[in-house]
Amino acid sequence: WKRYDLLKIPIGPGSVRVPCEQDVPLPFQRSHDRTHVLVSLGKVPAMGLRRYALTETTGQSPASSSDCLQVTPDHLENRFFRLRLDETGAIVSIWDKRYGREMIAEGARANSFQIFEDRPMANEAWDIDIYYQNKTIELKELVSSMPVEHGPLRGGLKQQRKFLSSQILQYIYIYDEIPRIDFITEIDWRQHQTLLKTAFPLNLHSTRAAYEIPFGVIERPTHWNTDWDKARFEVAAQKWADLSEGDYGVSLLNDCKYGYDVKDNVIRLTLIKSGIDPDPMADIGLHRFSYALYPHSGDWRIGGTVRMAYEFNYPLMLYPMAGPPLAGSDDSYSFVTSSSDNLVVETVKKAEDRPGLIIRVYETYNQRGHASLIFGEKLKKAVACNCLEEEQGPVDFHDYTLKFYIKPFQLRTFYVEF
Repeated sequence: WKRYDLLKIPIGPGSVRVPCEQDVPLPFQRSHDRTHVLVSLGKVPAMGLRRYALTETTGQSPASSSDCLQVTPDHLENRFFRLRLDETGAIVSIWDKRYGREMIAEGARANSFQIFEDRPMANEAWDIDIYYQNKTIELKELVSSMPVEHGPLRGGLKQQRKFLSSQILQYIYIYDEIPRIDFITEIDWRQHQTLLKTAFPLNLHSTRAAYEIPFGVIERPTHWNTDWDKARFEVAAQKWADLSEGDYGVSLLNDCKYGYDVKDNVIRLTLIKSGIDPDPMADIGLHRFSYALYPHSGDWRIGGTVRMAYEFNYPLMLYPMAGPPLAGSDDSYSFVTSSSDNLVVETVKKAEDRPGLIIRVYETYNQRGHASLIFGEKLKKAVACNCLEEEQGPVDFHDYTLKFYIKPFQLRTFYVEF
């Protein structure tokens, strides 16, 4: 799919070079630490690239009107959301302007750091016993909170917290064009046998939550009505978990933390587990990770959670290049595009024992039907394969298009030559 995102370009002191169109610089802003410039890019082709000329500038973006981005220690606002924070730095309200919805449960505190004593009966490095919740501390000590960025593309709030000898540094970012709230986090953790989670009590009602697993999605109950429901209190997931009711939902995305739990209307993400056996220093030291809140209409399918999670985990990359214009009229190129919203090209790699490429795609919505891949080069050969890259039979292809049938959550592999 075509991407809109912010590109980070490293810079030094003085003037900066930013991409331009028709000799006009694209919207940009300097990062708070002055090490990068953020540039607004749109319509970057699927699995491809778009080339821009660079122009030198010394000022701020020509589109520097940041009236829609407001940042104070207790308030963040853009065209999508209005956030209110209390004196501890927790979020007490997120108003979604698009749908006229309050996201946070009444009287609750979101992005709240919760600390638990973690002493499981066995396998301390791996197991979490359900009774960990009997000893809970909610971290309320906010050392400082200050705005660090204020548009035109991004607004940021820097928060510092302390728990005993551990330090938590977090940047909360909102965007002018991206309907997502990012939490960029750095923790120097010094406590043993503790479990650290962040919690989001949501203004939603659903008896089931959805979690991404490899090449698919599973659902788990949000209640403990039975013993087997209660036994599944922690769920392993990949890039996201989602809680949705009929016409609205919220996804919690992550870039490297894979333990979730959802009980009733509260969705939590496990951040640190510092056991002492077999490694007495497990998780002690510096951690850098990010998670994000993504409110959306409908459920995770309608809301586009799968795509947003990919975009959160795989930001646009800068690649210097030279040479003549690309084949496309807008100086862009797409290697491969899928025909359906529910189809993801997960892998492109060189074949192990042949000159061509291996393409792996999977279905994300639990739906079946006909699909196609449109390549940027003319196909000479295409065959279906298994995951060991062994040929399984012919596949329908003509010129630039490969057609096939896919089942719910199916992973399909093809060998192609151009």
